[in-house]
Amino acid sequence: MKRYTLVAIPLLAVLGASGCSTSGANAGEQPSKAATSATIELAGSGAQEKEAPIPSTARSIVIDVTCDGGGVLTVTTNSGATRIGRCDGEAQFTLPTPKQQQLRLNVFVGDNVEMRATAEFKDDTFKRDDDLAAACDIVSAAQQALTDNDPAAERSAGAKLQAAAVPASVRGDARTLAREYAGGAPDNSGAQDRVNAACMNNDTPVTTSSTTGG
Repeated sequence: MKRYTLVAIPLLAVLGASGCSTSGANAGEQPSKAATSATIELAGSGAQEKEAPIPSTARSIVIDVTCDGGGVLTVTTNSGATRIGRCDGEAQFTLPTPKQQQLRLNVFVGDNVEMRATAEFKDDTFKRDDDLAAACDIVSAAQQALTDNDPAAERSAGAKLQAAAVPASVRGDARTLAREYAGGAPDNSGAQDRVNAACMNNDTPVTTSSTTGG
């Protein structure tokens, strides 16, 4: 009997969190444009966490992070969304607000990495890029073909990815993967990691289903 398990493609190691504090507007304030522009500040060495009340009209959070020295940068909230980047200067991520009344924001960096982050509540709803979502589905199919040792399905996914309307931000990396899936030389430039991160940041992560059984 075979058993199928949904597995997200590994991106980069997620580091532990430390520290917690609370800030935000008074509970008695009425919803207003001023309330939804409230910001949250985080700063320090290593992973940081903070909680804050969510203004009633807020639908998304824009987070600006500054850190240097390389290494993984991961942002999560209790919305269930994850954003992936690297500590090589400035990065900006947009996430949906959680359904809860409190936001729990985590920024993960290396233990000795100094970081600063500002999160701002916005009224706008987070919208995924549908073209990128379609490309991520094709990459998932290609990765599934690799898992299943199915060269024909992998080549088919490569042809589809080559023809897909991929956003300019990841088009070069997607074309590199398309050539690899179609039978070209393996890519060692990190294109797969960058595409995986873009898909994760679009809330359309690359996934495969692993098969086990006996």
